[in-house]
Amino acid sequence: MRSALLTGSALTFIALTCFACSGSDSAASNGSEDVLAPPKNESPSTEESSSAESNPPEDSDPTGGGGGGDGSGLPDGGSEGGGGGGGNGNGNGNGGGKGDGGGGGGGGGGSLCQAGSVAESEPNDDAASADSIPGETGTFCGRIGSDTDVDFVTFTLPANAKSFGMSQKTTSGAIRIEPSVDGTTFPFGGGNYPFKPGKAYTLKISTTGGALDYRIGVTITL
Repeated sequence: MRSALLTGSALTFIALTCFACSGSDSAASNGSEDVLAPPKNESPSTEESSSAESNPPEDSDPTGGGGGGDGSGLPDGGSEGGGGGGGNGNGNGNGGGKGDGGGGGGGGGGSLCQAGSVAESEPNDDAASADSIPGETGTFCGRIGSDTDVDFVTFTLPANAKSFGMSQKTTSGAIRIEPSVDGTTFPFGGGNYPFKPGKAYTLKISTTGGALDYRIGVTITL
């Protein structure tokens, strides 16, 4: 009888011991979570958004370069102009400055002379005594003192000239200009001039009524 009781008690103890061990393992299992580490040689992903906008490079030469002039401007801003050999003879020049007035039948530079202008010198009443403009761009100024006064001026077109033009400015619309070359007279206005490099051109200046001052411009393109 005692042996049977001991055997039963021993079985009960063993059963309780096994139950306690099982409960401890279960509690240990339920009380913790497995944490998955990132795979080896990989770092956790970090997402960061940033943006930057750089200014476009500035143009080092925003304006660009400009072209050269065509050399067609006339020096005295006169109302007439022309050119030979393809020149157009058009353009604007500068207004006249003040000069010394002539007396008697004319003479002196008149009121329309500019700095650098060739001023008429009497006597210059025929082609043989004509004042001379150098064979380059320049101006000639003078005064017609009466209806009988006449001035002559001449210039030689250089042999290497490519074109030329003439213009005039006056204090009166009564001016009359008669150019000629090689013995042939041609109109001053219109610009359709004979083109004869190496030849002398002569201008006869007079009035159709009343005294006047004038300036003749010559533009030569080489």
